[in-house]
Amino acid sequence: MKCRIAAPLLVFLALALHATQVRAGNLASVIQIPGSAADLSTQGSGLNFDRLAIGSDLYYDATANVYYGLADQPSPTLPYRARVQKFTLDVHPVTGAASNYQLQETIYFKTADGSQFFDGRTAANLNGNPSVLGLSFDTEGFVVAPSGNFYVADEYGPSLYEFQPVQVGGVTEARFVRAFTIPSNLLPRDANGVNHDIAFTTPATTLLTGRQEGRGFESLAISPSGDKLYTLLQTPLQEEGTGATNPGRRSRNIRMVEFDVATGASTAQYVYQTESIADINARIPPEAAFGATQQGRNIVVSGLLAMGDNKFLVLERDNRGIGDENPVNTNPVLRHVGAKRVYEIDIAGATDVSAISLVGFTDAVPGVTPVGKALYLDIQAELQQAGLIVPEKIEGIARGPSLGGKRFALIAINDHDFSSIGVADPAGILPSIDLDIYTNGTMALYTPTDDPNKSYALAAFEDPTTNPDLGPLPNGFVKLNTYIHSFNVPEPSSFGLVAVGAVCGAIAFVRRRVRQS
Repeated sequence: MKCRIAAPLLVFLALALHATQVRAGNLASVIQIPGSAADLSTQGSGLNFDRLAIGSDLYYDATANVYYGLADQPSPTLPYRARVQKFTLDVHPVTGAASNYQLQETIYFKTADGSQFFDGRTAANLNGNPSVLGLSFDTEGFVVAPSGNFYVADEYGPSLYEFQPVQVGGVTEARFVRAFTIPSNLLPRDANGVNHDIAFTTPATTLLTGRQEGRGFESLAISPSGDKLYTLLQTPLQEEGTGATNPGRRSRNIRMVEFDVATGASTAQYVYQTESIADINARIPPEAAFGATQQGRNIVVSGLLAMGDNKFLVLERDNRGIGDENPVNTNPVLRHVGAKRVYEIDIAGATDVSAISLVGFTDAVPGVTPVGKALYLDIQAELQQAGLIVPEKIEGIARGPSLGGKRFALIAINDHDFSSIGVADPAGILPSIDLDIYTNGTMALYTPTDDPNKSYALAAFEDPTTNPDLGPLPNGFVKLNTYIHSFNVPEPSSFGLVAVGAVCGAIAFVRRRVRQS
């Protein structure tokens, strides 16, 4: 039977589904982890040794009732042993409120024989050759396989690796098992070929195709059966958009990549479309509006969570809120947050674009059906309604324990960037430096890395005439926090999400709801 629907009914359905999803979430609790917290490393202390970071991705292993918080890298130039943090939370079985954060283990990623550590430096800084990725590792996505092995998505490659946790002297190490085969179209290339590290190439080159600079795999999800892995690039590919330079920065079309666990090969690519800057700009003051080239650069995907064979939750955000460039929310632009949202998506019916170019398009692509998508949880609205700050980089979401009544705890976490910021010499003469960030809630001070004996009012190179040393860091200043937010949310809907050619599924959903009422 064909499905014929009047236009007004389509509008009604879209609005009804939108309203249902927007009201889905309830903030249950917030845990603050001090920026001064240390992990369980034994290699030393300081920014690149034991400073705790767990917000690049989050995974809940329900079989063991433990969480894994992934750390990326504190600096592209500092030696840093890549790691994941294992911790526990107490989640109330009815309200979903989380409490009692307890760090259990700090687990390093190492080579198969355990002789070397994967390192947070970029390819050029680690290997002296930007075309050789080697052990260069910027971890952004994490899941646990049914076997107990770890799958980890990396931004630098982009890469996808499998590790096996092993016990060595009473300490858990994640030993390398294999690398998945990355589709050729995702690899970053300049005129000379693959270049994982445009920013540190000498002489300077220009990225032409593949993942944008610093925008590789930013998430990872595993299917319920464990036979498929899914990841989303953080932004569109460099060339897949419009304009003479940086075409991808104007586009909404991000590639979602499917991998077969058995073979390690990619089996499909789908189009995920981020929210348009026109819609986001409608929610913020005109003076803080996003520009056209920020669509595919600053409106990004940060988290992915499988909720079924075809259904997922996607964490989407802008680059605004409390963070390393806006530590006390006084930046006239960055304080106007536009989007921190979770969407429900369905890949059933989406076009496999593995062999289809998206060059020349920033929105709809003829003949291509993107993944179905509906708003599930507005994190920004939840936090602002509760009178709480909105962290910039809310990057990880995990499905926590079930709460009964077809509800569960959705746990979200932010990346506080190690409470540090890299600063480049405006003259381009001196190498960049890293500074620690401290605030007292109303102002920010910056100190040399791990040295609070000096403090500066500006995150800039030392210039006594404009940025004098204010002396030792005063009392009352602390590093930026990590926030763990727990939301009491309903199970995602069972309907087929509305997309081009999928309206009949929405009608069937409405009919089911009517019969149930």
